[in-house]
Amino acid sequence: MLEIKNVSVRYKGAERLAVRDASLSLNPGEVVALTGDNGAGKSTLMTVINGSLRPSSGQVLLDGIDVVKHPAHARRTTATMRQANTPIRGLTPRQTVVNAALIRGASLKVANERADELFAALDMEATADSPGEQLSGGMRRLTNLAATLAQEAPFVLLDEPTNDVAPSRRPLLWKLVTKLADRGSSFLITTHNIDEAASYSMRQIIMMRGQVVYNGSVEQSSPCGQWSYVDVPSETALPDDLLDLVTERSSSTITLAVPSGENSISGLLDQLSQITQSVTVRQQRSFTSVFEKYLAQNGISKEVTESEQSLER
Repeated sequence: MLEIKNVSVRYKGAERLAVRDASLSLNPGEVVALTGDNGAGKSTLMTVINGSLRPSSGQVLLDGIDVVKHPAHARRTTATMRQANTPIRGLTPRQTVVNAALIRGASLKVANERADELFAALDMEATADSPGEQLSGGMRRLTNLAATLAQEAPFVLLDEPTNDVAPSRRPLLWKLVTKLADRGSSFLITTHNIDEAASYSMRQIIMMRGQVVYNGSVEQSSPCGQWSYVDVPSETALPDDLLDLVTERSSSTITLAVPSGENSISGLLDQLSQITQSVTVRQQRSFTSVFEKYLAQNGISKEVTESEQSLER
C-alpha cells in the first residue's frame, strides 16, 4: 500500500510550494488517475514517491516503509514512466523492453516472454524489431510504457502515458493496465484525458496549485458532475454554432453534450426542434464537469489549461 501523508515540496528559489500538504493512498491492485492543471504538482509528487526527490515535509510510505528515510526501497518497489519520452537510439523496442526487465533481475527467457506479452497487448508486434530512430512519437511512448511495465514493480507510476498515442491504441493501453492491476500491481497515472481516465480508473484525484482538491470517483461526484447528452439522427445538418457540442458520431446518431442545469439545454432543445423531430435526452455523470468545477473555483481558465504546453516540473 502507498500512503502519502501531508507532503509538501518547495523548489530552491521558488516563491510558492510545488506540492502543498498533499495526502492520498493507493491500494494494492488499484488504478488511480491523477489530473490537474499544468504545474499543479503531479509530476513532482511522483518523483517524491519513487524516491528521486526529498520532500520539504511530510511522509511517504510504501508497504509501511518510509521512502524519505529509505529511498532505495522506493527504487526497488516502483517503476516510473516519465512524461518526457526517453530517447531510443541504437535500440529496437524489443531490446529496450528486454533490457528493462533484465535490469530488474528477470532471466533472459522471462524478459523475452514479458516483452512478447506486452507487444501483443499493445499491438506493437509489427514494430518490435524496428530501429528506435524510425519510431513515431506514439510508438516511442508505447515502447517506454512497455519498458516500465516489463519491470513488474508492485507500484507503477505513469506520467502522461497517452501523450502522442493514437486514439485507436489508447484503449489497448488502459486495458493492459487493468489486466496488470488484476494481478496485483498498483497504478498511479497522470493524464489530461479526463473522461477517458474516469472510464478505466477506479478512482480519480485532482490537484490544483499543489493541493489535492478532489479524491473520489465519478459515481461519488455531486450533481455538478451531471451532464445532459442529446442524441439526434446522424443525417441531421447541425448549424456551425452547435458543432462544438458534438462529442460522438455513429452510423445512426450524433451526440451533443452540455452541463445539466444550465439554461443552454432548453435553448439547445428549442434550436434542435427546428431541425429534426427526433431528439433524445439522457443524463449521466461526467468527470470533465467535476474537473471544470475545480478549475473555476481556483480561478484557472479552461482555455489556458487546454492550450498550454506542459510546464510542470
